[in-house]
Amino acid sequence: MGKGEAITFGAQTAKGNYVGILDSDGSNDPRELYHYVDLARKGFDLVKGTRYMDGGRSDDETIFRKILIIGAQKVANTLWRSSFRDISYGMFLMKRDKLLELDLQSQRHDVEWELMGESHRRGLNIIEVPSIERRRVYGRSNVKIVYDGFLIAKVVLKMFFRRIVHPRSRPARPGSLLTHFPA
Repeated sequence: MGKGEAITFGAQTAKGNYVGILDSDGSNDPRELYHYVDLARKGFDLVKGTRYMDGGRSDDETIFRKILIIGAQKVANTLWRSSFRDISYGMFLMKRDKLLELDLQSQRHDVEWELMGESHRRGLNIIEVPSIERRRVYGRSNVKIVYDGFLIAKVVLKMFFRRIVHPRSRPARPGSLLTHFPA
């Protein structure tokens, strides 16, 4: 039905220890996943790409979309007491068992927001690394700004209230949020 369901189905069907997710439009470079696997093997539960740190960028982003994403992130980071740089970016690698434990319910482009919010609340060891989003090779965006914006706002608030009612998060370990590729 949508991106969220595709991620869940893929994780349920996968046989390996890790699940790598990237957008099907050709905008992500799958070779980046080798670096993600290296970091996962060093103990990170979730390795998340970001366009918004040194070494990362987007060649396929409008200024309007960037403003919306950064604004929504500021709200989410404030409510969740987190410091994510790119919640909505679709490229990540996660330990398969941890991804399945999240029991993601989001069906559309709000799935990354639920994934990040719930991973943070559960105290998973998360690292963000620079990633380059190229111009899409296939298709066109399925994002509907108003509809998906509403779904994202709903997830941000749901994760905020879940954190209050069921606080399971722990502070991030020192060094768990990098600002550059490790040497």
